[in-house]
Amino acid sequence: MKRTSFPLEAKLLAAFVVSAVGLLVAVAFAAREGTAYLDADRQGDHLRDLDHAITSLYLSVRAAESGQRGYLLTGRERYLIPYAIATNEVARQFADARSMAASDASTAAALDAMHPHISAKLAELAEVIEVRKRDGFDAAQQIVLTDRGADEIRAVRLHWENIHADLNARATASQFNLRDHFDDTLRLLVAGAALALLLLGIVYTAMASEVGERTRLGERMRREADHDELTQLPNRRFFSQWLGYALAQARREGSTLGLLCIDIDDFKAVNDSAGHEAGDALLVEIARRFESLKRDSDVLARLGGDEFVLAAAGATDGRELAQLAHRLIDALSSPPVSAPLVGASIGIAFYPDDADDAQSLFASADAAMYAAKRAGKNRVVFHAVAEIAGDAHERPRAG
Repeated sequence: MKRTSFPLEAKLLAAFVVSAVGLLVAVAFAAREGTAYLDADRQGDHLRDLDHAITSLYLSVRAAESGQRGYLLTGRERYLIPYAIATNEVARQFADARSMAASDASTAAALDAMHPHISAKLAELAEVIEVRKRDGFDAAQQIVLTDRGADEIRAVRLHWENIHADLNARATASQFNLRDHFDDTLRLLVAGAALALLLLGIVYTAMASEVGERTRLGERMRREADHDELTQLPNRRFFSQWLGYALAQARREGSTLGLLCIDIDDFKAVNDSAGHEAGDALLVEIARRFESLKRDSDVLARLGGDEFVLAAAGATDGRELAQLAHRLIDALSSPPVSAPLVGASIGIAFYPDDADDAQSLFASADAAMYAAKRAGKNRVVFHAVAEIAGDAHERPRAG
């Protein structure tokens, strides 16, 4: 029997057609998985943004409560400033969070359930302030002792914790879903490579490069969003979020936290005499020296300009923090060549002794730092000491 022979051109054409069909099928499936990948990515980002919005709402309610408590105990009008800011923020933050949750029925329902408790808590805060103004501390204290406000803030916290846990779980699931779609895309490309090795090799290389670039870009953007570009220390945004969570954990565990506000003395003279480049170089060197002196558990950040902040979770010994603060000051005694001599004024405040929320703790440490400035600069002042004295008095160096 005569065997039929196909021309080489036909074989090549057939191979090309099979490869092209395989490639098209693989690309079609890969495109579908790629779309699912992007959808999962967007969903994860949305869940994290929604969680951040609702957490900000909860923290504003707590900030309002803190301001009210300060006014109740002291009768000082300055405590009503953070209270007013926080209460004004609550309505906007709730509207923003509710708008973001419009397409998320479960979260929207949970927010709606949380809202009456927020309203009731704010009403109770306003009532206590009004009674304190009109009838004095004892009358206002009677309202607080009814536990009505405590019940409402407890309900708000429970709602927030449930929403926070649900959104975190769903964001984690979305992340796993993202990985699954990414893995499926790679498997389809490998299957297509069996039919069209050369063509799919090119596609795979392009996609791998794109995914790698996307990952690197995402990591770089996340780092730039959370770190100071000049010193590479955490920035104000990151530190504020971290401090909020750290105080929430300290509140749950009944632990403490020390906060140091650090302002570089006479730094303007560096920029004026040596130029901004020298000033930037000095800030980088200061950040490096401060970073080398802190404990591994401490968090050091640059707030901007010549302002730094250091948080020491679990700190209970003021003498130990005073020693650390003086080491930071001493680290500035030998500046880089061509830079003028600079020092540092440092204010220290403790949670919960000086303040029980992030905003008030910042304010307490900042006030102590300015007291150090007024007392002659290049020294350490504790908020409690400054409050008792009514002015700045340096606590003696430890040791």
